Amino acid sequence: MKGLLWVFFEKFGLTLLSVIATFWYAAILGPEGFGIATILLSVSLLISGIQDNIQQFPLLASRGNKTHVYLTSVKGWLLISVFVSVLLFFALINIFGFSFWFLILLSVLHIPISSVSKVFVADLIAKQAYKQLAMRAFWGKIIGVFSGLFLAYIGYVQLAIIFQSFVALLVALFIMSRSSELFSEVKLGLYEGFDWRLLISLIKEGIPSGVSMLESGAKSHGLIVLLGIFIGPNASGIYALAIKFIDIPRKLIGYGFSSWAMGKFHAVKDDYTVLLGVYKTAYLWSSMVLVPCYFGLIAVSDSLVSTFMGEEWKDVPSILSWLALFNCIM
Repeated sequence: MKGLLWVFFEKFGLTLLSVIATFWYAAILGPEGFGIATILLSVSLLISGIQDNIQQFPLLASRGNKTHVYLTSVKGWLLISVFVSVLLFFALINIFGFSFWFLILLSVLHIPISSVSKVFVADLIAKQAYKQLAMRAFWGKIIGVFSGLFLAYIGYVQLAIIFQSFVALLVALFIMSRSSELFSEVKLGLYEGFDWRLLISLIKEGIPSGVSMLESGAKSHGLIVLLGIFIGPNASGIYALAIKFIDIPRKLIGYGFSSWAMGKFHAVKDDYTVLLGVYKTAYLWSSMVLVPCYFGLIAVSDSLVSTFMGEEWKDVPSILSWLALFNCIM
């Protein structure tokens, strides 16, 4: 229970800060300007989210020499993610033009940084070190949000959206690496030989998790990109704001329960009866809390948008209602 409280301390503070900052960015930029920035960020977050799931879950399930597995994962996924980032950078430059090059660069750098971070995150989850997980994300988000708000204040609002996420990820990685016992082993092991067979095995094992992430990632990030391509950034901006409302219960409570449960599952993975009991408990409590939150959000969304966002965002509540029902069922 103490670990669960640390997880919710992280999720509550971070989600609240992120939502406040995002609403301010959206109010300043309007749907179109907000949409362009979120499209650029969403492309990278969609790719890194899929990669992270393929990478992380085999690490939690691995047995034997953990250090060797972690080292293989770091080196292999760093190479893959850098290659993907370079391709994505030139693809986005071709679509949006060279004037956006710095925004695009910051966006694609999310992918390799996130791939390195996942090794440390998996290690902390396996050890059920929820306090360290909470503090790394808390300080990353605090510094990221204030960096973004400062940029927005001096007039660089589109840059602020991407820079906030970039700084949060980088600070979280720095904190984890400096405080983790794994850091020295990973640093020394970078000079060792590379186990391609193990990497391929880990990728194969992680593909089902990546496919499951593709579903949720397509709903949040993928649709933002598709709307921008086929309808325009205005539609992307409206949908992105609706998703940010949904993120309040989804990330605050849903991801909090998931992070806590994953560590518990790892601890009892060899005892099927206990594992099933932990699964039932996690499912029961998350459903009892999440379902009322989604319906409550539907009830207040129209008043929130009309009071704080203005007439140009009037389509957000109807989109939000459908998203809330979908997430409630899922």
